Amino acid sequence: MSAFLHTPETWITLSLLVFFGILAYFGVHRIVVGALDKRADGIRARIDEARELREAASDQVNRHQEELEKAAGAAQSIIEQAQRDADSAREAALADFRATLERRTAAAEERIRQAEIAAQKEIRNHAIDIAVAVATEIIEKDLSDEDRRQLASKGIEEIRSRLN
Repeated sequence: MSAFLHTPETWITLSLLVFFGILAYFGVHRIVVGALDKRADGIRARIDEARELREAASDQVNRHQEELEKAAGAAQSIIEQAQRDADSAREAALADFRATLERRTAAAEERIRQAEIAAQKEIRNHAIDIAVAVATEIIEKDLSDEDRRQLASKGIEEIRSRLN
C-alpha cells in the first residue's frame, strides 16, 4: 500500500475527490444547475419572444396583403372611371373642335372677303397714282415750268381728294 500512496496519480485522484466533496458540501452543483436553468429559461423566453414576433410579422404581412388587394381593386375602378371620363372628354373636345373649326372657317372667309375688298381698293389707288403720274407727265410737256408746277400741284390734290 505504501507504493500506492507514493504515486502521483493517487494523490491527484484523492485531491480531485476532496475537491468534488467540498464543492458538493457547499452546494456548488446547485449554483451551477441554477445558472444553467436560468440560462435555459432565458433562451426559452427569447425563443417565445421570437415566435411571437414572427406571428406578429405574419399577421402584418397578411394585413398588408389584404390592403394591397383592396388597393388593386380600387386602382382598377379608378382606371375604369378614368377611361370613361377620358371617353366623354374626348367626345366633348371633338364637339368643341368642330364648333371652333366652323367659327374659324367663317372668320377666315370673312378675312378673305375683307382682303379682296382691300386688294380692290389698293388696285384702284395704284391706278389713280398711275393716272396722276401720266397726267403729270403730259402736263409737263405742254406747259411752262411755272404753270406746270402750279397746275400739277392743284390737279394732283384735287384728283386725290375726289377719288379717295
